[in-house]
Amino acid sequence: MSEQEERNIDLMIAGRSYSLRIKRKDELNIRKIADEINEKVKNLSLTYTRKDKQDCLCIALLTYAVENYKLKNQRSQDDPEQEARIEALTSLVDACL
Repeated sequence: MSEQEERNIDLMIAGRSYSLRIKRKDELNIRKIADEINEKVKNLSLTYTRKDKQDCLCIALLTYAVENYKLKNQRSQDDPEQEARIEALTSLVDACL
């Protein structure tokens, strides 16, 4: 199987299941990002006890969007690792929308 092949995966984000069709080579990054999002939502839930999970998910998404925006505006073409992280974040946000 080549790395370009697509596959279906299921992710749990903020207590909801999402089915995604992704490239095999992106799976590890997407799963790591989903784990980061879940951790961020959990921490936000502890900080903002009166907010529901949807509110915490929106705040988490906003923080990632701001990070993505900043990275796009300052990124260097000489840093492929940073470019890969931006692409992985963008793919996850697109998949969740």
